[in-house]
Amino acid sequence: MLFDVVIVGFGTSGFFLAFELIKAGFKVAVIEKENAIGGALVNSLIFPTAGFHTLSGKLVITDSVKEFLDFCIKNGLSKGHIKDPLNFSYSITPINPIAYNVFFIHYFFDNFKNNFVLFNNSRIENIYEKNGIIRYVIIKYNNTRVKIKGKFFVDASGILELSNYIDIGYRLDIDSLQAATLIFKVANVNFYKIIDYIKQNKQDFYDKTDISLIVNNSFLSVSGYFELASKYLFNKELFLSRDRFLFFGDISKNYVYVNTSRIFIKDIINFILNNNNDLKKKGFFKKCSTFILPSNEKNITINDILRNYDLIERIGYYLAFKQVNYIYRVMKKFINGFGNSYIDMVAIKLGIRQYKILKGLYQLTMEDVISAKDFDDKIAVGTWPIDIHIKDKIVEKKVNENGYFIPFRTLITSNYRNLIFNGKHISSDDYAFSSLRIQATCMNLGSVVGKILVNLLKNKTFILDIDFSLIKKIFKNTFLTIY
Repeated sequence: MLFDVVIVGFGTSGFFLAFELIKAGFKVAVIEKENAIGGALVNSLIFPTAGFHTLSGKLVITDSVKEFLDFCIKNGLSKGHIKDPLNFSYSITPINPIAYNVFFIHYFFDNFKNNFVLFNNSRIENIYEKNGIIRYVIIKYNNTRVKIKGKFFVDASGILELSNYIDIGYRLDIDSLQAATLIFKVANVNFYKIIDYIKQNKQDFYDKTDISLIVNNSFLSVSGYFELASKYLFNKELFLSRDRFLFFGDISKNYVYVNTSRIFIKDIINFILNNNNDLKKKGFFKKCSTFILPSNEKNITINDILRNYDLIERIGYYLAFKQVNYIYRVMKKFINGFGNSYIDMVAIKLGIRQYKILKGLYQLTMEDVISAKDFDDKIAVGTWPIDIHIKDKIVEKKVNENGYFIPFRTLITSNYRNLIFNGKHISSDDYAFSSLRIQATCMNLGSVVGKILVNLLKNKTFILDIDFSLIKKIFKNTFLTIY
């Protein structure tokens, strides 16, 4: 099977990348390990979407992403851009996670099905490359092996999936990885009781909270209950260390998404090491479809675990689910407004913020982000403040008020001529990563990279031979904001 572009991962960035390519008439294959589409936004219930405005209020959005958002607003799947009640960013954009499925069926399946094939619930088994050019991948799909050829390949997995099969430089320091979270949705929450409590206890909440914005937008954004958190959210037995309760309202009232659980990859790894034999007996290893047998079957090592993302994700979910039950009981008992509530849904996947990060031709740094360094090969604009979830706190740093630039060189390496990376795992340091990982930035990145690949396919040019003047032109013509 021959395709123009083969994309690994159908999350935020892969979704819009594919959308650009199929609109231009190119044939696209997507390899997605999950059954559902939409990546973490759907499987991990990441809500609300954020990052479409700079701190000064400039809208940063591509034409294709705007098309998606307009579709969501028209069909009651989004409230559009609203002022951030926490004043952490300029705006937030609540989008119902089901919007990706609705948009996919409406546009991808009906209009573009002849140019698009989705291999969902599939696994890569091998990749063949020669002289710096990837020729094809072998995947397992519906219990059969499928050979997929492509002119270009994109790793949009968010976890640098292809590094498991070919030589890709990356950094992975378990001591600096940000906390993971398991989000859950709670129904029958009394918004008015929560709002009244915030009004009367402002000192117990994030100091930039604007209660009038919560009331005017009919959208709940809560970061606080610090006193309650100090009593109950530091639990060593549950690997929980959190200084606040964090939750957001849904598009409809009486539902909230709770983003309060917190577990670190290092704690997950230590738990696996300390409970190796017990986990084997319970079949945790066998349930991981991509599990690679450890070098020593009796004594699993840290490197063995790091090679098995599925195992980390599965054990992490098990541990975080215990946190969810505990956190909800505390909220129901002590937070006025949750007394008659119930858990409506728990994300099916642990939200892992950070894993492998690409070592590209250029590493975006905190200094680049704060100073808004200009680049000849800039392709996107980041807007979100630096937002690092480490230890028991959130480290915050403001970025340039008009946003910052992300260069094309953070998406490529010198090893491969037809491979590009897209999404949150592009080349950056920890501080820059904590900003660019946000949803809106990844959406826009996917859209721009899609347009770049359209031009490369038309001109029959490899990625490493691209003309920077072409990148400048695409950047200028893609965003609906003038820079």
